[in-house]
Amino acid sequence: MEIIPSVNCPDISCVRERFEQIVSFGASWAHVDVSNGTFAPPVTWNNPHELISNSKLNIEVHLMVQEPEKFVPDWVQAGARRIILQVEMIDRERLYEILEMVHADCEVGLSVSLPTPIEEVFPYLEEIHFVQCLAVSPGLSGQKFQHDTLDKIRVLLREDVDVLVEIDGGVTPDVARLAYEAGARVAVSSSYIFTSSDPKLAYARLSAIGE
Repeated sequence: MEIIPSVNCPDISCVRERFEQIVSFGASWAHVDVSNGTFAPPVTWNNPHELISNSKLNIEVHLMVQEPEKFVPDWVQAGARRIILQVEMIDRERLYEILEMVHADCEVGLSVSLPTPIEEVFPYLEEIHFVQCLAVSPGLSGQKFQHDTLDKIRVLLREDVDVLVEIDGGVTPDVARLAYEAGARVAVSSSYIFTSSDPKLAYARLSAIGE
């Protein structure tokens, strides 16, 4: 299972500190949560040009915002390799508009919030690169994993056995193992890693899932 440490920060100094830690783990990816209070309650750092183009990491950005098409160009220009959109905030016309904004080596995925049926992503599976299943309410770190998300993963993979599934929210080694067994192959983790007394070891324990 691929483990992507998540950065959920209020300012650039926090982002830089987290990125340095992630590089020290030996990770190649970082997940950045972007929220401006329109879709999810917190307001996080969202100025990609301050850091991303100079980063040693591949960046996956989760746009928990209304009108995501207004945010995508800056992130693509700054070098983001994956863009995650909330399925609740797009329709086919908006998705096609966003797909035209990204370059060939930038992937686009759709995220499904807890109350949203997984079937909402089915019409878009041929256009996108992966699906993220949110296992907590969007925005705030430190929440408890909701096990109903495992059923969403199974239903999704019955619809499309080849789709790449990412899990996000409340990810611990036990949760990562359950998600891997359900079919997820990418897991995003913030609190378990960064509130640990040894974040590098916490990352290593998650990364051992599926080996």
